[in-house]
Amino acid sequence: MLGDAQQGQTVSVRVGQHFEVVLGSTYWTFDPPPDASVVQDVAAPVYSPSPGCVPGGGCGTATAEFVAVGPGQATLSASRTSCGEALACGPASGSYKVTVVVTR
Repeated sequence: MLGDAQQGQTVSVRVGQHFEVVLGSTYWTFDPPPDASVVQDVAAPVYSPSPGCVPGGGCGTATAEFVAVGPGQATLSASRTSCGEALACGPASGSYKVTVVVTR
């Protein structure tokens, strides 16, 4: 499982391996994988609000599941414009990228 802590990092997975990216806000929008011959998304992202979160708070998680389908490298990305109730994100907190290197 990958998450906020892997922002900007490079990780290795093997062909056939399923993995998730779980980000700590429901405001994240995942971009499609850039190279479907390396990594593919498995299903639509799942957004799980935290119980008791105020409307517009963004509390919870956004989860996307992927599968490594062939050797190579792909940079997965997500973005958001809001970092909380009426709080715009700055450049450092509004984007997420992780590079996935797929090996046999």
